[in-house]
Amino acid sequence: MSFNLQDLELPFLTRNNSMWRMIEPELNRQLEEIKTPSDFINSLHKEVQLLIPSGECSIQNVARKLGISSRTLQRNLAQAGTTFKAELQSVQKKMALHFSKDLNLTTDEISYLLGYSEVSSFTRAFRKWTGMTLNQYRKKLI
Repeated sequence: MSFNLQDLELPFLTRNNSMWRMIEPELNRQLEEIKTPSDFINSLHKEVQLLIPSGECSIQNVARKLGISSRTLQRNLAQAGTTFKAELQSVQKKMALHFSKDLNLTTDEISYLLGYSEVSSFTRAFRKWTGMTLNQYRKKLI
């Protein structure tokens, strides 16, 4: 059972205790799933990976996809000892390392696929992650 975030924000028009007893266990189960840090981070990574290519990977859009508010997303990340920016960069790094194996992709193309507006920003990030340029990394792979 899943609920649209916008529907959850609507007030109940009537009080219905029998309906509440039916849905409360499922809601509590879903809350427990969200509270498990590794499952939550994995779900976050999946959504981030899907949103990066569209250029719409913002904390608001990821939260919407997860069915929570952006503030709740930030709280859950803080409880897990991380931030949205750190997790976004983690996904970008994994994607960059994957794309770097495809020698047909240029630095510009990989930069674009990872959502960077400037190639130089991607180049700096890749060097920070690996300690080398994309070309050096690729030569090491061969």
